[in-house]
Amino acid sequence: MEQPLILQHKVSFWQILFYLSMAALTLWLILKLTGVINTPALLEFGFPAASLIIGILSLYQNLLE
Repeated sequence: MEQPLILQHKVSFWQILFYLSMAALTLWLILKLTGVINTPALLEFGFPAASLIIGILSLYQNLLE
C-alpha cells in the first residue's frame, strides 16, 4: 500500500506578517463601517495606511525569497 503524499509548505515570517496586516485592516474596516470605531482624522487614515504599507512591504520581501 502506498503512503499518502503529504506536501510540506514552509510558512515564512513575511507571509504571517502579510496576513496579520490584512486581517487588521479588514477588522478595522468592518468596525469603522458599523460605527464601533469613532476616531479623529489622523487615526482614521493612519492605521489603514500603516497596515497597507506593512502588508505591501511584507509581500515584497516574501516575493524576493
